Amino acid sequence: MFYQCKHNVAPDEPWVQRLHQTLLEAGHDVFIDTTMLVGESWVERIQQEVSG
Repeated sequence: MFYQCKHNVAPDEPWVQRLHQTLLEAGHDVFIDTTMLVGESWVERIQQEVSG
């Protein structure tokens, strides 16, 4: 599943944070872009996360 939202904007960010937590608690491997480091290649990281 892929969900894109605006950061620091309600209702997007609170909703996606709840979804992220719910999926983690259900045992899913979940990626959220707030864990990315400044300067990290977005394209490469997304490809890495999708390919597992």
